[in-house]
Amino acid sequence: MTSTLRLWGGELLRHRDFRFLWGAQAVSLLGSQVTLLALPLTAVTILDAGPFETGLLGTAERLPYLCFGLLAGVWVDRLRRRPLLVAADLGRALLMLTIPAASLLGVLGMGQLYAVGFLVGLLAVLFDVAHQSMLPSLVRRDQLLEGNSKLELTASTADLAGPGAASLLISLLTAPVAIVVDAVSYLASALLLRGISAEEAPAGPPAEKRSLSAELRDGLAWVSRQRLLRWVALTGAVGNVFIHAMLAVFFLFLLKELDLGAGGVAVVVMSGSIGAMCSLAVLRPLTDRIGTGPSLIASTLATAAGVWMLAFAGGGPYPALASAAAANFVFMLSFPLYNVSSRLLRQSVTPDHLMGRVSSIMRTVVWGTMPIGSLLGGTLGSFLGLRAAIFAAACGLLVSPVLLALSPLRSLRTLPDQPATDDHEPRPTAGDDDGTTAARPPLDSSSPAFERAAQ
Repeated sequence: MTSTLRLWGGELLRHRDFRFLWGAQAVSLLGSQVTLLALPLTAVTILDAGPFETGLLGTAERLPYLCFGLLAGVWVDRLRRRPLLVAADLGRALLMLTIPAASLLGVLGMGQLYAVGFLVGLLAVLFDVAHQSMLPSLVRRDQLLEGNSKLELTASTADLAGPGAASLLISLLTAPVAIVVDAVSYLASALLLRGISAEEAPAGPPAEKRSLSAELRDGLAWVSRQRLLRWVALTGAVGNVFIHAMLAVFFLFLLKELDLGAGGVAVVVMSGSIGAMCSLAVLRPLTDRIGTGPSLIASTLATAAGVWMLAFAGGGPYPALASAAAANFVFMLSFPLYNVSSRLLRQSVTPDHLMGRVSSIMRTVVWGTMPIGSLLGGTLGSFLGLRAAIFAAACGLLVSPVLLALSPLRSLRTLPDQPATDDHEPRPTAGDDDGTTAARPPLDSSSPAFERAAQ
């Protein structure tokens, strides 16, 4: 608990520009929790939408990640990131405000919800890629772990507190009116981002104007030459197939197989959020002790362990609740550890002028397998049963740690000292053959950030 509380302090808390970046992310995430519930509830309660319409709405919101994920990285590398972030926030605020306005005028329809969901999703793609790409330009390399840990902490906190607060707000104001709160959060985020004073480096190296496709090919070619990133992308993509196969039947399994009820489901979900926050408390000492690569392996093992525990959950109402809550705690324990470690590795090896393209390429590869996993899980659940689908996902999740154990990441103890060039990748520092660490810790232990980061 002390380690988690330290994340709210630390050296970066005195860094003015990081405080603005962190604050913008926090208010935007909390507001987005409202829309996560309010948009489909508006469709159901106001427009009497059925399963097909709500499914189509979810597709419209996620389609931009697949259609524009790669191009978003090129745009981010071409443009200044701070103005792009501000514009994305302002655009999302205006789009969201059209929903309560149309509802008030009595002209709201599903077509508008589809359009708003798609356009907000498109701006979210640009915002997410630019936001991840901006951190390395604001803080020192030895502050990246602390910065990423703080950003992951606010995401976990929003996941923990957001749904409850959103539900209360929607019950008090109705779904369309509650969307105004999300619009206000985007405006607040834009104001905070405007407060960042650091001068950005030029968007790319001096060169003649090139086409989007040529710049995208450069990014793809660069990623293909980086062994470490290739392995992270492969294991992330494989893992997401089976993670989302499990998630496709997760709530049905809790409700129908374990008969937990809505209150029990809420307890299971909250235990996962607590697990994610606990992960942040051990992230720094774990990566310091065993290294970045082994931390990635440990996170994938925790993911698999959580799903295996879920597959064996049961034994009556209270044992089922306790075992499912424990399983989700372990399952969610893995995500901040994997997310921060993989993001830190990507930011450490990637030159600044390629940061947007590399972020979007990695995200597209890793996230592109999610629909496949959802389809797989739903199919298995329909034909073999819910518990069988969970068991299948648990078996599949053993593939990622095996792949990582066979990759060069198994011996990655410290992060590269400098970004890779176009001709070669940096050499990570590995331990001796017996697995002991023969190099300095991931951060210099004399640095103030070492004492105050995610310990």
